[in-house]
Amino acid sequence: MTHYGTHDQGHGYQGPGYTQPYQQTGGYPPAYGNQPPSGPPPRPSWKRRWPLWAALGVVALLFVSCVAAIASSGDGKSSASATPTPTPTATLTTTPAPATSAVTVASTQPVAQPTANATPELVAVPNVVGSDLQSAQETLFPPLRSTSIDATGQGRMQLWDRNWVVVRQDPPAGTQVEALTDIKLYVIKPGETAR
Repeated sequence: MTHYGTHDQGHGYQGPGYTQPYQQTGGYPPAYGNQPPSGPPPRPSWKRRWPLWAALGVVALLFVSCVAAIASSGDGKSSASATPTPTPTATLTTTPAPATSAVTVASTQPVAQPTANATPELVAVPNVVGSDLQSAQETLFPPLRSTSIDATGQGRMQLWDRNWVVVRQDPPAGTQVEALTDIKLYVIKPGETAR
């Protein structure tokens, strides 16, 4: 017998054509996850990512070996020998004598004796006014050194040397100076005026 519009044990409305698809025992129906999981349990995330960690380890080893190869290459000297060690140039020993005491100098390295005509090497300062800072520095070096100064008085640093033009130099061109003298180059950017 079909009962229309009646409730059956608290399960809700059971109208015409209604059939109960499952026996409700509490919780959600099987379509909503009340079934036990099938298959093996999931592995922890670190076990799934071991190939990634292995690859990162290989990359780290390659990086360290490249850094070590670069550090050990160069002029063939080890980094320990790069620091200068002081060497004695002369050792003083005294020998007592009955009447006078004599001082003897024992040299471990030859000591250069100054000659009477030892004069420093003189270099003529070339004219670099009007050239860009990079070309001016290449012209002056190696016999001379250079320092660039912002001629506008703003105290700007010259980071890109080709963007600056030499407008004045001190000492002027043609002056005879000792080797490795510092030449001051006053520079501006193209289109600016010096102070």
